[in-house]
Amino acid sequence: MPQLQVKGQLLRKVHLATIAIAAGDAPVPIEGMVPGMAFQVLPLGTIETMDGRRIRVTEADAKQLVNDFRARKNDLAILYEHGEDITKGNEAAGWISAFEVRSDGIWATGIRWTVDAYSTIRTGKRRYISPSVICSVDGDGFKRPKRFVEITVTNTPAIDGMQPLAASRQKENEMNPEA
Repeated sequence: MPQLQVKGQLLRKVHLATIAIAAGDAPVPIEGMVPGMAFQVLPLGTIETMDGRRIRVTEADAKQLVNDFRARKNDLAILYEHGEDITKGNEAAGWISAFEVRSDGIWATGIRWTVDAYSTIRTGKRRYISPSVICSVDGDGFKRPKRFVEITVTNTPAIDGMQPLAASRQKENEMNPEA
């Protein structure tokens, strides 16, 4: 598992929560890409994933994640299955250029999908997202997210009960690259 040393703490990359998203309005797309609505990437609070990982995300953690991202120059990649889909490899499904902290968690607000990913989402071939983050472990044994590595489109959500990915029906014709 990839590791990173930050301020004396050993951090490990983990694939975190899987949260639902919807394609919709967003910043102006670049050529060959489709805009997407803001979506929740990570909720605040204590999370137990389907595989038993215990994660705690406080408002301070959320602000640190967003500030860390803002300090970077590159957008964050949205991959297929954390880059482990043998048909897609590390091919991007989209890019995130902005995040914000809201009362219920961290939201991606600057999303651009590739046409292929938009079609995949619209047809239900991929239904959820999952952030991959570098974490530390606190004194209570909870993983605490410190840095986004990538976000992924997946069919295997780590958090039970999340809403599935769905294309926006209100703006479908505006967003459909073939319309």
